[in-house]
Formats: sequence, structure tokens, C-alpha cells
Amino acid sequence: MSLFDIKITGFSREDCSTSRTFLRAFPVPGDMDADSVLRQILLDVRTIAVVGMSKDPSKDAHQIPVDMAARGYKIIPVNPTAERIGEWKSYPSLGQIEEPIDCIQVFRPSAEGVRIVQEAIHKGVRTVWMQTGIRNEEARELGASAGITVIMDRCMRDEYVRLIATRTNG
Repeated sequence: MSLFDIKITGFSREDCSTSRTFLRAFPVPGDMDADSVLRQILLDVRTIAVVGMSKDPSKDAHQIPVDMAARGYKIIPVNPTAERIGEWKSYPSLGQIEEPIDCIQVFRPSAEGVRIVQEAIHKGVRTVWMQTGIRNEEARELGASAGITVIMDRCMRDEYVRLIATRTNG
């Protein structure tokens, strides 16, 4: 099996806009387009470790994980400066989380992408989702070589609303 790139065009939203992004995906049966890949990830993921989750409720790095929790996802904050964020125990690093993780959501500077993908490889996590504005090609390539889907520069909440919520509520 070989890996492939899908070039996808993002949609604009007030809080999560992007002009274009790249999604590195592991082999997918058939001719799935990028939206189908993203939709399937959002349907399959249950537990999300949020690297860089903020203690500040006014920040996207707090609001977006809280919104995802309200949609049924289990959230595990990763923030070395917090023991708890909201109702959840916070962990200082990914390595200290003992339970299985389906996806790592990233709210950290792009330069930290390689380190986060390395931790994903070590923990056996299959998806790393870098939020809007976060891109790291080296991290994407590293993830791809290990069979990890690395999504860059896309808002998880907005993709959920666009691909899932609008199809189930409308």
C-alpha cells in the first residue's frame, strides 16, 4: 500500500478560515474525496487528546474542545500548567495518558508539530488534527511514513458542523 496526498480547498468561516490545505491520508478504499476522509475520521474518533487546551474559556483552544465534548467526544486536555480544565483532568504530556487515544487535536505552534507527531507514533494514535493556522510539512511527512493521518490548518469543530451536523440535523 502506498500513501497519497489529497489537495483540498477549505471553506471560509468567520472563526476558522483557510484558503487551502493538504491532508495526508492512509490508503482509503475506493475513490473517497477529502470530505469523505474527514467525515469518516470524525465519525470514527471517540477520544481526543487536546494538546494545548487552554484554561481560558474565551479562547478557541478551550471553546472548540468543549464544543466537541458536547457533540459526544471524550476530551483529554494536555496542558502542563493545569491540573484540571473544566470538568476534565489535565495531563502535562501525551506520554502520561494511559488510556487509548483516537486523535490528537493540536493547539500549539506549528514548530511543535514534529514532536507531537513523534508522540502520536509512540502512542499508536492514527490521527493528528492541527487546528486552523497550524501547519508543519515535516510533521505531515513523518506521520505519513508511519501511517498516521495528519490534518493541517483546519478547524475540527467547523468540519464537524459542515460534514456531520448539517447532514444529521437538516
